[in-house]
Amino acid sequence: MKNITYHTTKSVILICLITGMPSIQADDFTGFNIDFVEIGNAGNAADDTGYGSVDYNYRLSVHEVSETMIDAYNTANPNLLITKDTRGPNHPATSVSWNEAARFVNWLNTSTGHSPAYKFTTTGGANDNIALWPSADPGYNPNNPFRNSNAHYFLSSENEWYKAAYYNASTSTYHNYTTGSDTEPIAVASGTAGGTIVYNQAFNIGPAVITNAGCLSPYGTMAQNGNVWEWNESSLTAPNDSVSELRVSRGGNWNSIPNHLQPNFRGNLEPDDATSETGFRVAAIADPIVYTDDFEASSINPFWSMRNQNTTTTLQNTTVHEGHQAVKFTTTTSGQKEAHLEHVFSRKHEGKVSVWVYDLDPTQYIYFSLMVSDTSSDASAGIGVQDWDHSAYYSVDGKTSFARTAGWHQFTIEFSESSLKTSIDGEVVYSGNGGNRFNKVSLNMFGPGSTGIVYYDDFLFESSQPQIQIELPTDTPVASGGTWNGGILLAKESESFPLTIRNTGEGLLTDLVATMEGADASTFSFTIPNGTTVTPSGSTNFNLIASPPSGGIKTATLRITSNDASTPFYLIQLNAQSLSEEDDTDQDGMNDAGEYSLRDFGFDWQNPQSSLVSKFYDRAHTVGLYTQEQAAGVAGNMRIFDVNPSTNTVDLIIRLEQSLNLQDFTQMTLNPANLSIDSDGNIRYQHDTSANKKFFRAEWKGQ
Repeated sequence: MKNITYHTTKSVILICLITGMPSIQADDFTGFNIDFVEIGNAGNAADDTGYGSVDYNYRLSVHEVSETMIDAYNTANPNLLITKDTRGPNHPATSVSWNEAARFVNWLNTSTGHSPAYKFTTTGGANDNIALWPSADPGYNPNNPFRNSNAHYFLSSENEWYKAAYYNASTSTYHNYTTGSDTEPIAVASGTAGGTIVYNQAFNIGPAVITNAGCLSPYGTMAQNGNVWEWNESSLTAPNDSVSELRVSRGGNWNSIPNHLQPNFRGNLEPDDATSETGFRVAAIADPIVYTDDFEASSINPFWSMRNQNTTTTLQNTTVHEGHQAVKFTTTTSGQKEAHLEHVFSRKHEGKVSVWVYDLDPTQYIYFSLMVSDTSSDASAGIGVQDWDHSAYYSVDGKTSFARTAGWHQFTIEFSESSLKTSIDGEVVYSGNGGNRFNKVSLNMFGPGSTGIVYYDDFLFESSQPQIQIELPTDTPVASGGTWNGGILLAKESESFPLTIRNTGEGLLTDLVATMEGADASTFSFTIPNGTTVTPSGSTNFNLIASPPSGGIKTATLRITSNDASTPFYLIQLNAQSLSEEDDTDQDGMNDAGEYSLRDFGFDWQNPQSSLVSKFYDRAHTVGLYTQEQAAGVAGNMRIFDVNPSTNTVDLIIRLEQSLNLQDFTQMTLNPANLSIDSDGNIRYQHDTSANKKFFRAEWKGQ
């Protein structure tokens, strides 16, 4: 290993900064899926090591690539097999070289209709070195000739990997470990408890399965520290301009010492080397917030997947809306015809799509449309010429229509969870309830007609984004990373505080999960029911409950995750002072809880007032109140009832109550076993109390 340096520890917090999962996006492949989390906060500053700054959003797999995933690749690619260890299906795939990892990532791209990330020009085997992308190739990036910028999946660069592992977006700081802390993690062989990492284990134990390999990073990835070393895309000495250069590996493995886990430790191997301690994970592009395509490029943008049946899809410059080019769908032979440009997003969106369509001949027997849909259900919406009537443009309801006319027309669909609106050239065709969130958009041409031509140009996608705001109490916003002070609480009592989640954005706020973290997490409780959503400009009210078990300063962190890409983790530091009947901070003879409860009478739990406390106890009995000591001195010959001369009987009812604050009295639970008559004929009741300064009140009546 090279460049071994050390960080000094900065704190003593030992927790996993995320115990509730963020919004996970599962991408499906043949035989398996990969869970991704979005790494947002584009443009963050670099760490003092120089690494970690990334000026765009991207996604990173939650877990390492497993042996099952490599097996699926090998089944699909029998002539370019990837070698690996065989510890078990859900174990991380190790003894995989960098070159083989690049082959796997390329297959993820090509099997889902995307451009490969890495250029292989030889056929000797899966472990051949890549070639640099030439500047003439679509997707060439002069800042990184290793990776094609049109690829959907790729190996994470060192900066991408580093940010996801060590950066805490809520505080804009980096940590020494992926637990979100600078304190040395708890070493375990497996598990997901807070503050744990799979490291410092005997070599023969091996790595844990990928889903049980330590707690999550602040962004929600598992095992970027420990378990197995992970390949980075980057060469050891930037830039990525030599295919034979050493490649970086990071994070340590199950056998590593603590220093191997830290940000300043960089491993390295030849790209064709493979070890039983090294695996990898997959990175991917993030969904755009806004995407436009004017079809001015030299080829169809890789944003689109293309499907053709008896049709062609080409770029041409004779019929355009604006600019120099538009995309042209053309039928080629008889029979059923289909042409589609499609894009499947990694998650469901609310928002707007629009495209300009050129209707060449309103009499041609062909259908074309702009569509949005949900691939997990049958939900869809569209506008265009539909298969029930090729003489008009129809909206989603199949009823409202506009007569077809030749020329350019703008089709627009605006959609949300609760509403749907379609329009042509700015005129509303349909507007109503029954909306949905969609994850697929498509430009289409289909039908049985003998000939057909359709042009599309100037496509626009805009995702409506939610924006979370927390108010504690209601109408008092607390910024993420801010502090809430709960004031004084009484130990062993519960108090509720109104908390509001407000959505100030334009998209539906979903995927809400609340977790409590920190030393006094058990003092506070806050729950968001599953499935809770907040509409744009809407709000939902909850209660934060504080129930301190003892006295002292109580601190915790409330973490709320959501689908708000700008603030995926909303954190509020909770602080409160708990006062207990067991504590007497100022040592003046009255417990803290009692003095706070009597604050309106001049008592102060922080400042000693021995004289005031003594006078209070000395005079309390004048109104029938007795301390424990005073109760022992109550005269035994007090007349508390009269005999009824007509019946010569007496009923004696005694009710005993106790209080800590002279305001709230509770009845003492009496045990018959503690009631007795002594040898002198006295009625005795023995009651145990641990509090030194409780007030007792007795009520009796006789008849």
